[in-house]
Amino acid sequence: MAAAVCPFGSVVSAAGWDPTEKALIRAADELYRDAIVSDQTWRELADRLNPGLLMTAVATIGDFRAISLSLNAYGVQLEEGDEGFPKLGR
Repeated sequence: MAAAVCPFGSVVSAAGWDPTEKALIRAADELYRDAIVSDQTWRELADRLNPGLLMTAVATIGDFRAISLSLNAYGVQLEEGDEGFPKLGR
């Protein structure tokens, strides 16, 4: 499996994230990078979430991606003082 492309960097491996949160962040990264959740991440999530929550997680990640694509297409800028996410390598 390819290394995660987490916008939060090494924060995901830091103390404070439980295994479910780490798996959800990996799922978001994988969907962003590959447009699919890896089998390993899916199994980890399936061990912790029921099928309805699995579907909700994927739909929520997709919704936020669609919103960000739309805002970028419209040229919406951050308000003064707002901090954007770091640029991700591909």
